[in-house]
Amino acid sequence: MFQREALGLADARKAVAAMLEAGDKDYPGPIAIAILDENAQYVAFARMDGCTFHNNHFAFKKAYTAVFYGQNSGAVAKQMADRGRHAADVGDHNLLFMSGGVVIKRPGAKTVLGGIGISGLSGEEDEEIALIGLKALGLS
Repeated sequence: MFQREALGLADARKAVAAMLEAGDKDYPGPIAIAILDENAQYVAFARMDGCTFHNNHFAFKKAYTAVFYGQNSGAVAKQMADRGRHAADVGDHNLLFMSGGVVIKRPGAKTVLGGIGISGLSGEEDEEIALIGLKALGLS
């Protein structure tokens, strides 16, 4: 038998609270937040009033992309652009090659615990907020 670490709801709620607080205080618009586990299943989701369907959907896809590739979605987007590749080339409609998705791992570890996806602002701002969530998890 083996044991593995898993992302739980209590930790996800702390991260969501930190990101919503930052979104309210420091950023200009509504955001959607998706936190997924290592199997790309929802652990938590939140959205501010005024978010569109696209914000909700893109938050999931950014987190999914981070989990799928085991790295931040902005880094994946750059790698794919450098290769002239698009998300459609991979054949998975849940992938989105944009900044705003952050992989959840222990520092220095290879095991993916999940992903955080933010949507609603610029890709860079979305990623900044996702990193606040990672810090709230104690994993930055």
